Amino acid sequence: MNNANPPITLGMLGASSFVGQALLQLLQSNQSNPLLAPPQNFKIIAFSRKAEREPTRSTPTCGAEIHWMPLHTMPTLAPRSIENWIVVSPIWTLAEHAAQMQRLGAKRIVALSSTSVITKVQSASQAEQTKMHLMLEAEQRFLDWGKTSGIQTHILRPTLIYGNAADQNLTEIARLIQRFGIFPLLGKANGARQPIHVEDVAQACLLCFQQALQHPEQLTKAIYTLSGRDVLCYKEMVAQIFTALKRPARFLPLPLPVFYTLVRLMNFIPRYRDWTPSMAERMNKDMAFSHKDARHDFGFQPRGFQLTAKDLPMP
Repeated sequence: MNNANPPITLGMLGASSFVGQALLQLLQSNQSNPLLAPPQNFKIIAFSRKAEREPTRSTPTCGAEIHWMPLHTMPTLAPRSIENWIVVSPIWTLAEHAAQMQRLGAKRIVALSSTSVITKVQSASQAEQTKMHLMLEAEQRFLDWGKTSGIQTHILRPTLIYGNAADQNLTEIARLIQRFGIFPLLGKANGARQPIHVEDVAQACLLCFQQALQHPEQLTKAIYTLSGRDVLCYKEMVAQIFTALKRPARFLPLPLPVFYTLVRLMNFIPRYRDWTPSMAERMNKDMAFSHKDARHDFGFQPRGFQLTAKDLPMP
């Protein structure tokens, strides 16, 4: 480990979340990590609404010292003690902590949102519409607050996130296939997708933060889109899930009225109670996004879409 420089203190909101866990694993990787140039040591103040955890001390093979803290203890920290932040909790929760983050001396913040604010903002589902408008408003409040407070703020919007058998996207499709051996499709299901692995989302958070810290002039955008390297249609994406599960791809094409009925029936199963007909309609909607700005401004280079056993749940 490089001990020439003092560790960088980094506050993290949403540390126990799906992306948060991947980010902590990345930060704990050893100094040979090619993402960090030069290698950095980190002192992570990991905030979570979940039960308090024991602090993890750095070791010769780790690059981060993690201190877990319940969110409600944030006011007990000394003023101007955390200048750097990565927020991977839902972006609309950021407003309730903004005053404390400012008291703690926030100078630069990278926050996670989603391309869903574009793809679902006109959803037929009123609940989805409401949530997306909430996210858009939260994004704008965050950026406006940064401008008025003199805080460097950047938003990362990933596409469909998968990986580590913990996402709510491909993992749920896999469970449906494991349970029924077949997957229903609406029409041709040819809408474009560009899924991104959770480890690449974590990588982007760290790369963007590092650029904000070392070369802020290189970050030309307030909002960056994150996506995977490969673009494929929805049906192809699901076919790869069948392949990863070592099952033959079996699809059941359904007309829209029948699909609506099927979704309503699925809602009686607790795991699928949040599924909506709008999800089926999006099978034929293009939801791929370029990540060229992220590549240009902070060197983001995601992997291609190739599922492994650890990305999907065990049967």
